[in-house]
Amino acid sequence: MSTAEKLTRPGYLSKSIGLMSTAARAAGVDLGAAMKKGDITAVDYATMVHRCNSSNCARKCEHWRNAEPDATAAPSFCANLEILERLKP
Repeated sequence: MSTAEKLTRPGYLSKSIGLMSTAARAAGVDLGAAMKKGDITAVDYATMVHRCNSSNCARKCEHWRNAEPDATAAPSFCANLEILERLKP
């Protein structure tokens, strides 16, 4: 399957966006507010989604999310951990 076919498949990116948003919330980061404030750009956000999507840890992340619903930090294996740490208030 080509990249273009993957990207246009329904739900392909929404799963990564959901996982990334969960990790961000756990880290105490509001990505929408960070964009409005100028801490990240739309390109940064898209890069984060791509990084999450291509990290091949979705199952691990889903397990983390289900096992630790009240987590107060992103998981140590998060592909976006560095930027989430930088964006913490």
